[in-house]
Amino acid sequence: MIGSGRFWVRDLKSNRVFCVEPLENRHEEKIILQPSETVVEDNKKYKGTIKPEESIITKDNGFVNIVDTANPLDYIERLLSK
Repeated sequence: MIGSGRFWVRDLKSNRVFCVEPLENRHEEKIILQPSETVVEDNKKYKGTIKPEESIITKDNGFVNIVDTANPLDYIERLLSK
């Protein structure tokens, strides 16, 4: 997957491994075009995100404790500090 933002974090003390996927969060917008205009998708704006339907983080793939959070690295640090 080109431009994937998926990454893995391993804690060296506990050897726990976390998979992180920044999910795409677009709001659909209706655009009215003039007959001479064309639309080109802006790949730069959302580069590095995963479409929800392409996520590998599912219970079917063996993941447990699946969490949605705005700041995954802070969440991982809080888990490891307990």
